[in-house]
Amino acid sequence: MRQPGRCVTWYRREMHDRAKYEFDLQSELRQAIENGEIVTWYQPQLSLDTGKIAGVEALARWHRPDGTIIQPVDFVPLTEEMGRSDLLFEAVLRYVSKSVSRWKTEHNWDLPVSVNLSAHQLRNSKLVENIKAILEQQNVEQSLLNLELTETVLLEDLTIADPVLRDLSKDGVVIHIDDFGTGYSSLS
Repeated sequence: MRQPGRCVTWYRREMHDRAKYEFDLQSELRQAIENGEIVTWYQPQLSLDTGKIAGVEALARWHRPDGTIIQPVDFVPLTEEMGRSDLLFEAVLRYVSKSVSRWKTEHNWDLPVSVNLSAHQLRNSKLVENIKAILEQQNVEQSLLNLELTETVLLEDLTIADPVLRDLSKDGVVIHIDDFGTGYSSLS
């Protein structure tokens, strides 16, 4: 048991620098989501059977006005801390939906696009409604959207996830488990 005045706390300049960096990012991030600075890059997903593209995965990136690109590992956790992860998810989904709509018109696109979904989004009571509305606004079929969840999210929040995922699946949205086998689950 610690006694007051009998513990040592070490200070390192890096701790201050990291805290300042995160504070500055939080300030900028509030505006970045609203200003459309969060964009997606698309990574092809190949069929092992045919070697052809079977779909693409949307990867969020933050393009700052100064030209730097912030990786998701630096800004996604901040959105959770700030209570803005729902806004980030919706911004990414809008960006993806606009892209798919344009690809459909210009290239007759019919491949699904995968978007990551966090445990926090599953707790949003308006998630299903918001997804449907965004897809409808861009005239994108729900079958062109795959939602990816990690197995850890499913295991931790199964009672919350189950009804939400059933509603989405019933409406044609495909659900994928991302990074399967990296946690506690296995094929057995």
